[in-house]
Amino acid sequence: MSTCVITGAASGIGAGLARHAATLGMNLVLADWDEAALTSLAQSLPVETLAMPTDVRDEAAVQGLAEAAYDRFGAVDLVFNNAGVLSSGLSWEIDAATWQRSLDVNIGGVVNTIRAFVPRLIAADRPARIVNTSSLGGFLTSPFMSPYSATKFAIVAISEALAAE
Repeated sequence: MSTCVITGAASGIGAGLARHAATLGMNLVLADWDEAALTSLAQSLPVETLAMPTDVRDEAAVQGLAEAAYDRFGAVDLVFNNAGVLSSGLSWEIDAATWQRSLDVNIGGVVNTIRAFVPRLIAADRPARIVNTSSLGGFLTSPFMSPYSATKFAIVAISEALAAE
């Protein structure tokens, strides 16, 4: 049985990935900051699921997610590094806290998840994948979306470097 980890699993693309992985019979490790939505999704899926409220900005929390995934299922085959936030407005009017949250979640969360899972995936010495969710925003900028576009461009760069490594 394959095991799939999904950050940002409680809604949007993450929830869609979880539902699809469940149709494939995969074990699921679902992470999101929204505990209620995460629990609801996990309970709706017909496969073995570990739902862990996780703030991807917190390196220790993401390390705990990885430890729990391996403790529960023994191996991980697929990691969807999907957690992200969208902030919009005029670049010069977006407050510093909003910019920082975008950087911390969209870039920091990707880095924390890579650091928690990639060494374990490599050590297992078996086929596995990590998928970092960017978006069209990682290739084309849009007005009123500077934090989003900047962080999604960064995810593309991190992903390309990771693939080469």
